[in-house]
Amino acid sequence: MMKPEVYDRILDCRYYNGENNPPAETNTMFWNYEHLWARGTDRDWECEKDQLKQLGLWEWLHNNDGTPAALKCLLFNRYCHWIGLYGQPEGFIRWYSENYVEPALTNRQRKAIISENKSLTKQGG
Repeated sequence: MMKPEVYDRILDCRYYNGENNPPAETNTMFWNYEHLWARGTDRDWECEKDQLKQLGLWEWLHNNDGTPAALKCLLFNRYCHWIGLYGQPEGFIRWYSENYVEPALTNRQRKAIISENKSLTKQGG
């Protein structure tokens, strides 16, 4: 049985839906990051939070775009590891927006849309 905190984290994922292996049609890189985050232990991400604050991205970290701050920190960590930040936060924000947020809704957002559509169908039928 899945722990409630894992289920709640999965709702905030865009690519990972609780399955053991990534579906063929998904972005495997983001699926793996979300899988690690959803199933992993809570990490404080203080280093990444401090870096984002120093880069002037504190408000962005806590905005309500559907991605929890801890998951944003993980993505920031991976971006810096693979691409390097070099003091240019615009590159990370662009990568995050164009490659992670824009192509996919969170599971929570999808569930809300499905629920809303069911409600509208009942009202109209």
